[in-house]
Amino acid sequence: VSATVEIFSQITATLHIDVVDGVYVGKDASWNFLEPLPAYGGGYEVHLMVAEPEEWVERECVPGVRRVIVQYEGVGDPGRVVSVLKEIRARGMEVGVSILLDTPETVLEVCV
Repeated sequence: VSATVEIFSQITATLHIDVVDGVYVGKDASWNFLEPLPAYGGGYEVHLMVAEPEEWVERECVPGVRRVIVQYEGVGDPGRVVSVLKEIRARGMEVGVSILLDTPETVLEVCV
């Protein structure tokens, strides 16, 4: 992992990691965050493509991660999305919300 991270650190400031749960996204193929992340210049960005992001926040909000993006459709409940975003911000990280192309952008109004 460290060698791969070294290669990308020469090209881009941030490394984006998709985290999937086998529920919202049909394949469980997430990064193993049980091992410390290698240092990365601009930090990591984690995209929680999961049905229950509340269960992933502590596991994925580890040192080196500076931004966490929640997939709106994985949650489907605007109140839960906002709650998760607040929990992530309370840990000192930047937050974001991702929506699919066919999702009306009006769903984001409650997240602002």
